[in-house]
Amino acid sequence: MRDYENPEIYSAQPLSTEEHREGAMSLQQLATTGKLVLRGNPGDISFTSATSKLLGSSLPTAANTAVAAEYCSVMWRGPDEWLVVLPLERLRSLAANLEVALEGQLVSVVDVTDAYSVIRLSGRNARDVISSGCSLNMNKAEFGAGHCAQSHFYKAGIILRFVDETPTFDVFVRRSETEYLWKLLKLACQTNA
Repeated sequence: MRDYENPEIYSAQPLSTEEHREGAMSLQQLATTGKLVLRGNPGDISFTSATSKLLGSSLPTAANTAVAAEYCSVMWRGPDEWLVVLPLERLRSLAANLEVALEGQLVSVVDVTDAYSVIRLSGRNARDVISSGCSLNMNKAEFGAGHCAQSHFYKAGIILRFVDETPTFDVFVRRSETEYLWKLLKLACQTNA
């Protein structure tokens, strides 16, 4: 059985233990958090009531939105798919509780903790940094509080989540592409510092 509370099983060697600074810009690989992909029918009241109770919030059903609950955040990934991000020590119990509460329904709960790294990008030009390699409209009115989106930064597939007005963004990337994305973001920070 997996040791869900041991972050070492989920991560390769971190890129850096230090935050990288470039002028007013900063990059940091975040500590490992638990991640679950949840799939189900948002039109099914038994699905939505069970998930709302366990997550502490309703699932976001509008495209490219995210909600923060007491101990987790939930990002919309498709009409019937969400990414739940939570502290690693709560992962096993939430996954088990979801499976029990949703038993008999056509749903999926998959632990993808080891699939993604998260890089935090912060600073006054963070929107310009992302725009330099991503086709998303990073205008503040289009991508602000409560927003997330799947896209690409150059050739790396990413999930981008708005964190705060600094602006700060969390960039979820497949673990195998972490170093590639880190180098591209670092270069973009130098250009946009």
